[in-house]
Amino acid sequence: QMEQRADEIGFSVREVVTLASIVEREAKLEEERSRIAAVFLNRLNEEKRLESCATVQYILGKQKEELTNKDLQNPSPYNTYLHMGLPPGPIANPGLSS
Repeated sequence: QMEQRADEIGFSVREVVTLASIVEREAKLEEERSRIAAVFLNRLNEEKRLESCATVQYILGKQKEELTNKDLQNPSPYNTYLHMGLPPGPIANPGLSS
């Protein structure tokens, strides 16, 4: 199923898993997942930064209610506020719905 979805959107399976992991961490409710995924796909297709709080929280190793400017300037390749495209790998174990 994931291979088919990857082919449909022109991504590798690893890229789909990475994107799904971000959606998994961003979504609070099940029904939000498809909208969040669509936003991130649009940003990728438009060559914009993903700007995902979940990727910065992954770098920090903890959930924060509010990220600081210092947090957003972390040079990690997982920081989607600074770096274009997907991070180097998944940030969580995504469920199939993500």
